[in-house]
Amino acid sequence: MQPVYEFDIIDMQYPDIIRKASVLVAMVLFPVLNPLVAQEIATLPSDPAVQSGVLPNGTHWYVVSNPYVKGTADFAVVQMTGSGTIPSIGRETVVALSQEALAGQPRLLSPSVQDYFIRYGSVPGPEGFAQVRENSTIFRFRNVDLKLSGSVLDSTLLVLTGIVGRGTCSDDRVLSEWYAPSDQAIIVAGDVDAREVSEKLKMISYMVPSAGSRPRSGYRWVEQDHVEADITDMGVEGLAQATLSWRLQRTPKDMMNTVMPAIYTKYMNMAGIIARERIMEDLRKEDIPVASVESGYVGGVGTLGDEEFFVSVKTSPEHVLSAMTHISKAVSSLDSHGADIREIKSASASFDDALREEDRGGDVGNAEYIDRCIYSFVYNAPLASQKEVRRFHASHVLSDSTECALFHSIISSSVSGTSNLSIKVSSDHEGISPDSLKSLFSSSWRQPQMRRDTVVPRPYLLDGGEKIRVKSLRKEHLSGGHIMTLSNGIRIIYRNMPVEDKMLHYSLSLSGGAGNVEGLCSDDGGYLSDYFSLCRIGGVSGADFRDAIRQQGMTLDCRVGHSATEFRGIVPEDRLDYLFRVLLTVMNSREADHDLWEYYRRGENLRQLADCASGHAGCLTERLAARAETFFKTLSGKVNDGIIVLVGNIDEKKLKEMACTYAGGFKTSDRVFARTTTYDSGLEGISGNRRKGVAGSLEFQISAPLPLTADNFYASAMASMVLERNLSIASAGKGMRVEVSHECRRHPQEVLVVNVSMDEASVEGFASGTDGYSKEAAFDAVRAVLSDLSDMHVDETELESYRYRLDRHLLLVQERPGYWIDAISMRYMEGKDFTSGAQEKIKALAAGNVEKILSALDGGTKTEYTITER
Repeated sequence: MQPVYEFDIIDMQYPDIIRKASVLVAMVLFPVLNPLVAQEIATLPSDPAVQSGVLPNGTHWYVVSNPYVKGTADFAVVQMTGSGTIPSIGRETVVALSQEALAGQPRLLSPSVQDYFIRYGSVPGPEGFAQVRENSTIFRFRNVDLKLSGSVLDSTLLVLTGIVGRGTCSDDRVLSEWYAPSDQAIIVAGDVDAREVSEKLKMISYMVPSAGSRPRSGYRWVEQDHVEADITDMGVEGLAQATLSWRLQRTPKDMMNTVMPAIYTKYMNMAGIIARERIMEDLRKEDIPVASVESGYVGGVGTLGDEEFFVSVKTSPEHVLSAMTHISKAVSSLDSHGADIREIKSASASFDDALREEDRGGDVGNAEYIDRCIYSFVYNAPLASQKEVRRFHASHVLSDSTECALFHSIISSSVSGTSNLSIKVSSDHEGISPDSLKSLFSSSWRQPQMRRDTVVPRPYLLDGGEKIRVKSLRKEHLSGGHIMTLSNGIRIIYRNMPVEDKMLHYSLSLSGGAGNVEGLCSDDGGYLSDYFSLCRIGGVSGADFRDAIRQQGMTLDCRVGHSATEFRGIVPEDRLDYLFRVLLTVMNSREADHDLWEYYRRGENLRQLADCASGHAGCLTERLAARAETFFKTLSGKVNDGIIVLVGNIDEKKLKEMACTYAGGFKTSDRVFARTTTYDSGLEGISGNRRKGVAGSLEFQISAPLPLTADNFYASAMASMVLERNLSIASAGKGMRVEVSHECRRHPQEVLVVNVSMDEASVEGFASGTDGYSKEAAFDAVRAVLSDLSDMHVDETELESYRYRLDRHLLLVQERPGYWIDAISMRYMEGKDFTSGAQEKIKALAAGNVEKILSALDGGTKTEYTITER
């Protein structure tokens, strides 16, 4: 462990350019305070998946071999020329040049560059295919299907090189002077061989000669010494929002590729977590209902402009000013007093959980890699992986006093009263003016909250019951693990597999869900899931219980589905005893917190208005609490009507010992839940509806009853890919973007649901001559594709690409513990097995299987949603 030194840092001052470096590195890493010398600050190792270099003509290149995305790749060209980098040249000129780059190229057979990428599956983002920023122009081509042709990769690299080389073969003065290859980068991320691609780029680069680079302006910080206040219409009757947002000067460029961004990101996010908790506590005390309390930090690794920290509350119009007062007081308290060690440890655990969750999922999308490389090229951002960031934080454990001082130093250097602050209220509440908002903030800021009580309530954990024995132990064939059946009927299914972070993944799944509670439907399970967190567990509140087990490295999440309820999370692999004691306490020592439940219930109307509801508000009556308590009590009395699943590095002898010692404390019964059944509703027809959201966008939902066999499960995934490609082609040249997702629902009937979203993409980001977005054109484009799905043909080349992507993806996800938790639970709780022989089933899928799915959707229901202003 690195040495830690404690000293008073609160009042230390340094020039703005090293504002963030003033004490961070010295406190965490070094015995000598010398933040002025950037090269002395430690750096994080670059992600080994990212290779980079410079081509002979000066073009920078980044290539990522992404093992988690098979059959596709994302591509980008980044130019260090933006709307603010060329003297005396307006934004319109730079945009026009980017649009021309998306038009034709010599020897390109497609009508335009954008048509070429659309043909190979690329879908534009909200900015289209190109975005002109203040300091750069970025071309992005997402999700290019590399398997649709053997020449896709080579052709794409030629097209990208053509964009880079436009300036060297043009008579246009701006192009020739400001678009030198050395001021550009080519980025590739996906199912590619980095060495092969870099060699191809090197060979192709000789087609584009080098050119001199001209100096240009970079990032500029503009200080704001006053408060800006803005009042807007929320657009939703009965809902309002109050937000405080601080602009922050980004980390100096020569310090970006150090540990500083990682440190700053952690502690600013922790500040947001603590502010949220304080605000929620105070709003509950005053009985002010809210839809949500949110916070966020956009650091130097996530933006090319100013950094930002914000805290926001959604509530009713009559309470929006009170919400603003509580936001101001909470952040002011963090600025003036910092936080106590209990809050800091809880927030740190929450942040670490989020990092671990990102890393545990395994998937690092191509888009994330492209972002990381863009920020590295434009602003020297680190190329470190989340795993390296987690490793860095874990290797520098600070004393309590140092942690508190470090936290206070960072937050107080960032949010200081009126500097660089924006106040925004969205509400139809009368009597609010910019001046009144400024006055309210000023008076609230001068009244920071008092420091919190440092007493940490600790739950009591049960120790088990009568010692039991192992009744049988046999092979579990789906996962290759084992089934241990105990003498009280409880089954433990475990699969031994290496887990790098030494965490054991677990779930306790019990038969019974929303479908077993009168008056609830499939979408209302969220209310029961939320109810569980509103109980007292082990003698403390649900929030305190969560924090207590998190301090021990354990997480627990409750998910109530239609027919089953799952308690799920992770725990250190050497804490099997702690896992059993926590689950025993959850099952046997839980009581309702009626006051907290009532507060939750009264806020549901606001959550519905804000589209962050748990289900259909009509069922959320006073009676639901009693029914929810009965539901959980019934679950707890029949633990043998379910399974415990464990995946990770498992000491089988230790597991047997812990199971026999503790599992006898679970309540069991000879009676079991009646399994909920599925039915066929005979869905069909077309309907139209309106929904609030982003004005101008459209949503379509098509569904059809479908037996959820493994064949249909994988064929449905292929059908969704086919639809997205056809819809992308149909919407090309219309200034719009499309997203397609699908879901195979088990309850209350087995049905395939496909969702299509169509909304506006910036017309600036398409080739010159592209039409602007209109709802009429969007409707026509989608309807043309969905009108006759029964006649949609899938050719073998396209099908082979989809088979490859599904097969490779399945092999990868089977290396993760979470996959086996899901697969085992589905097999024993739902009777569905999509794992056994999956590779063979995918390879055997033919065009007829996919076309059968499309025909079923053609005969099912089709719902069109016109989205109106929120």
